Parts: sequence; C-alpha cells; structure tokens
Amino acid sequence: MAHIKEAIKQILLRELLRRELKEYFEKKNMPLEDGLYPPAIQDMPVLLPRLMEHVEIVPFVDDVDPMSGLVRLGWNLYVLGNIRMFLGKSTHKSVNEIRNPNAILNPKFAAERKTTPEKIVQFISEELSNHKVDLSGDAAAAKRQMGQLSPQQFSPDVSSRYYNSYSERFKPQFR
Repeated sequence: MAHIKEAIKQILLRELLRRELKEYFEKKNMPLEDGLYPPAIQDMPVLLPRLMEHVEIVPFVDDVDPMSGLVRLGWNLYVLGNIRMFLGKSTHKSVNEIRNPNAILNPKFAAERKTTPEKIVQFISEELSNHKVDLSGDAAAAKRQMGQLSPQQFSPDVSSRYYNSYSERFKPQFR
C-alpha cells in the first residue's frame, strides 16, 4: 500500500511541476510551440523554487570576433548538474552589451532558437522523474533561503566571468 501511495505522490508531483513550468512560460508570454530566446529563461531556477537545487541555465562564450566586436553566447540547461540540453545561441553587438544584464534579455537580438518551451517542460519533468528526485521540498523554505541571497548571485555579469578570462588568455605579447 505504501508503494502505491508513493507512486501516486510522484505522479502528482510530476504533473504539478509540469503545470508550474507551463505557467512560468505563460507569464513570460512565451508560446509553448515557438522557438525560445535562450537568455530569457535564465531566471527559471530562481522563480521556481522547486527547481532551485536541480536545474541551472549556464551561458558560455561560443565566439568573439575582435574585428566586428560581435559576441556569440551559447546556452545550456543542466538538470541534476550533468544532464544537458542545448538551448541555442544568442548574438550580441559587443562585450559592453553583455555587461548590461538587461541587454541580454532583449529577445530582439539575433539568436539560434534550438528548442521550445514545450520541449523544456518535457525534458525537465522526464529527467527529474527518471532519477526519482523528491520534488515535495518545502517551497516556503526555498523562498526564505532565496531571500537571504543577493540578486547578483542570480544575474551573473557574464562579461566579467567570461570576457576577463578570454582577454587574459589572449593578451597581446610584445617582444
């Protein structure tokens, strides 16, 4: 009997997670079938406390063109730290544009939209249920913990993390 209760609980929690994810995309005015602008969902783990410990959105520098100043960022979604889904790439006019966190969230910039919100909902819910992750965590406790953290921890200055390491590696050598 306990096994049946646990199975029903997991099914209900999975459905609750799917509904929360769909509601997240609806609040951001993102149709579930349309291509997704990858930087627009970097706040997902923060806004959905149930996912805070299980999901992260990670940008990486794909290409920097020093002549034109174009910067291309790739975006990955990680579930449980090592299960990856490639979200796409975004192109920015300059490194200075990336330093402004509001500029990264502008969906008018050019981007390769490799996935849809529907695929993300399916991916996250399947991976978390396949690994039998307990999603019944105390959401209120997660929100309290989130309140103790500074906002800078959730909107990282991408340029300082990636551009500085890039510029250090490719510093001009004068002889």
